[in-house]
Amino acid sequence: MTTSDPKRGPAKEVPLPRLKDADELTEVIPLLRKFLNAPEASREIRNPHAELPVSEDIKRNARPSAVLLPLVLRGDEATVLITKRQSHIRFGGHLCFPGGTVDDADTDAVEAALRESEEEIHLDAECVEVLGSLGDYYTQAGYLIKPVVGLIEPPAFIQANTDEVSEIYEIRLSDVLNSESYKLTWHTRIRGHYAFENVAHVCLSDHIEPDQSKIVFDTKIRVAGPTVSILIGLYESLLAFRRGL
Repeated sequence: MTTSDPKRGPAKEVPLPRLKDADELTEVIPLLRKFLNAPEASREIRNPHAELPVSEDIKRNARPSAVLLPLVLRGDEATVLITKRQSHIRFGGHLCFPGGTVDDADTDAVEAALRESEEEIHLDAECVEVLGSLGDYYTQAGYLIKPVVGLIEPPAFIQANTDEVSEIYEIRLSDVLNSESYKLTWHTRIRGHYAFENVAHVCLSDHIEPDQSKIVFDTKIRVAGPTVSILIGLYESLLAFRRGL
């Protein structure tokens, strides 16, 4: 984990040493299953950024939202699916998970996450094995985001809804579970934000490629905001859960 200018303020360290054998799917996915089967009643994803905490008033009035955290499985490898929002919509250009607010017609966050994923990238809910939710993440903008973790085994059809999504990427799960992927940028002496900075595979086909030899990670990306908080939350949750086993 690095900072852009550690002299400008005290670095708020995120305890993210490399998860042992993080790039081996045989360890990570079973660990994730066990963690998500554990009770989540008091599970809140912390805000890792160096900024003021979300107020209790904002939390009480937060708008329920849900995103799908899609993990693509290919033998001993796994990737995380992420989208780039169209420039003309809210949070345009941001890299984020497919998702949105929970509608009145949705029975729960899982249904909302799957519905939004179908709308944004045409991902059929039948292709997703839902493992559970990481917990709750509150944003300063007044949203309560519930990340729903789902497994996808290729082949599976995806296609960007160009009204909302301009690009679909895959990033290595092993990079997500590597502290060196996260950079802290200080904006003032006491305020700074983390970002995931690494390489990604651009999904050019309408199908998630099952052949991992054809997956090329050569596009630099930067994931920030609530999405990087959720990635760090995934990392920290797995790390803490395994230490408690």
